[in-house]
Amino acid sequence: MDNTSDEIAVATPEPEREEVSSIAQTAGDQPPDYGEIMHDMLKAQEARREHSRSEAEKRTKQLAVLYDEEKKVKSEIKEGKGPSEEKVEEWRREYGHEGEKKLLEFLTKVPVVSVIDWEEHEKEVRMPGKVYVARITAFEDFKGKGDFVLSWGNKEWLLVDLTVATDPEILAEKYEKEKNGGPRVLNIGYGTLWNAAQGAEYDQNRVVEAIHSMVIAYREDRLQKNQSRI
Repeated sequence: MDNTSDEIAVATPEPEREEVSSIAQTAGDQPPDYGEIMHDMLKAQEARREHSRSEAEKRTKQLAVLYDEEKKVKSEIKEGKGPSEEKVEEWRREYGHEGEKKLLEFLTKVPVVSVIDWEEHEKEVRMPGKVYVARITAFEDFKGKGDFVLSWGNKEWLLVDLTVATDPEILAEKYEKEKNGGPRVLNIGYGTLWNAAQGAEYDQNRVVEAIHSMVIAYREDRLQKNQSRI
């Protein structure tokens, strides 16, 4: 017997080569240009703002024309030539006072505000901590009495003349009337009222601040008058 053992060659398989994917950017896979993206976003935002400004200016001019027509109707009413209450209400619905509608639309969404009917506002049982608003009739409006009455809690009713006017002459006329015992002027831009009615928090705050400032000014004026009588 041959004691020499033959060596058996065993084929060892070569290890599989692991493919390593490169993390380097390929020529066709460029990173996003965040500066350009931001530029486009700001450009689009500015375009929307410009459109809003343009629409607001257009509406302001339209309301100025309507204000002139309103003055004419008031003059006719004083001379006994004016239309009936029904005709005046129809005119108000058709042509103007959009700002009043938007203000009411916003106020109806405020929990502490109760929008009530003009006819029953004097009988309303008012609670402390609430604000009560009533829109006066179209005929009283055109006679110059105001647009709304407003009351904090059980305080007296305050007549309010809401205006979106920007014309200095129109505003001067309204403030002069206020000074002589007329309704308190509440000057808020139509764009602000529209945005507030749509739910824009910034514009809603501006409306609330305008109303608050008007009431504070009224109280200060009344206090000065009372002191001057002493």
